Amino acid sequence: MAAVAIDWDSVSVHDGTLTVLLRGDGTRDATWVDAFNHDPASVTNPAWGSVQAHYSGNITVAQLIPGHAAEIKDALDRHVAAANAQMTARHEVERNREEQEAKARAEQDARDQALLDEFRKSNP
Repeated sequence: MAAVAIDWDSVSVHDGTLTVLLRGDGTRDATWVDAFNHDPASVTNPAWGSVQAHYSGNITVAQLIPGHAAEIKDALDRHVAAANAQMTARHEVERNREEQEAKARAEQDARDQALLDEFRKSNP
């Protein structure tokens, strides 16, 4: 899965709430959205309200206070990068688990084949 990034060209503000679209393969991936929303404290700031990624492929930031655009952009970019890192780690764990399962299956298949060969050789 390609890393998710913020499309800053899509930014809009309506009634004091910022909305920005996400781009990348995981923008509507529930696991990525959950990873982003998992630790809201790391993106909390008195200059804005709640921050949330949505399954529709965007992020909203409520209750903006003027004069903090650079801080919000930096905080969101860091939080998106953290969610991407979580997803990379999850995928790595999953890939390692799948490799181990494949190796165990191959070893069991080899043992099964050896047993089968043994029985076939012992058949007069």
